[in-house]
Amino acid sequence: MANAYFDYLASISKTKINDKGVEYTGIDKIYTVDLNARTIDTPEMLSVQYDHNAEVILFEMPRYYDGVDLATTTGVVQYINADGNAGIYCIPFFDIVTKEAENKIIFPWYLSGLATKVSGKIKFSFCFYIISGEENPNFAYKLNTQARTGMILHGLDIDEMSDDEEFKKGLAYLDEPDSYKKIL
Repeated sequence: MANAYFDYLASISKTKINDKGVEYTGIDKIYTVDLNARTIDTPEMLSVQYDHNAEVILFEMPRYYDGVDLATTTGVVQYINADGNAGIYCIPFFDIVTKEAENKIIFPWYLSGLATKVSGKIKFSFCFYIISGEENPNFAYKLNTQARTGMILHGLDIDEMSDDEEFKKGLAYLDEPDSYKKIL
């Protein structure tokens, strides 16, 4: 099984996953992944165009599914943005401590600039997998969720300044805080 997608997933699976408890400050809600139905609960609005790691969405799911300890898998978010460009986000850790008594895993999705590059609908799903075999690597286990759609709202990202004189006058307050009074 040799292709760029599989090779990328194989390289991700070689990274060490942190299974420590994490303090979640400023997070309003933890969304649910229902593995029996393979569905993902999320807010409708995920982020704003051009954001980079400014939005983090936390998910929880059962730690065990059909006898497999999902804390031993590698997890990724597979997404397709509104332009049709596909990407993969490596889930950086599985928190198995915070909800240990409930046998739940918590994990984050930090929405990167690649995911938020274009405003509109973003389609995504989760994949949890194990790769085995050194000489001929292959999936030993692979679990996917259904695809879910969320919104990336329109934003602005000014990357060039205007040479217009009125624009420059409007920015005068940056050099001289009281100068805005002069242009009113």
